[in-house]
Amino acid sequence: MSIFPVVKRPPPIVIFVLVFLFFATAMAWVTGISLALPGTFLDAIWKMNPDAYNGFAPMGAAAIILLLLLGACTFAAALGMLRGRKWAWWLTVSVFVLNILGDVADMFVHHDYLKRGFGVLIVLFFLFLLSRPSVKAFFRK
Repeated sequence: MSIFPVVKRPPPIVIFVLVFLFFATAMAWVTGISLALPGTFLDAIWKMNPDAYNGFAPMGAAAIILLLLLGACTFAAALGMLRGRKWAWWLTVSVFVLNILGDVADMFVHHDYLKRGFGVLIVLFFLFLLSRPSVKAFFRK
């Protein structure tokens, strides 16, 4: 018997892993690869968000590296979160804070208050979930 109580994985952890592992990681890697390999079927993803392409394409290799590193970070965070690692909690919070900063900057640069404001609200909700006592207890290992 362990002197440490067993903490079950709280439901928000499953949500974060799904978001990170299946969405953020996949999107970061697919967009990075599509920039690295222009003229392939992957170019179709840019039809969903041409503004993102216009922002990333001029950055060249820097954008590719950035997106692939972002995908690696979100993948690592997902795996660490499943295991209740404290570093994964901090990495997840850091990614979300950077996301908010980017959305707020975009609000004022592109004057797209509705779309970016909605993004900020979603990320604030995720940060709220991460701050819940049951979630924080899971990462005290």
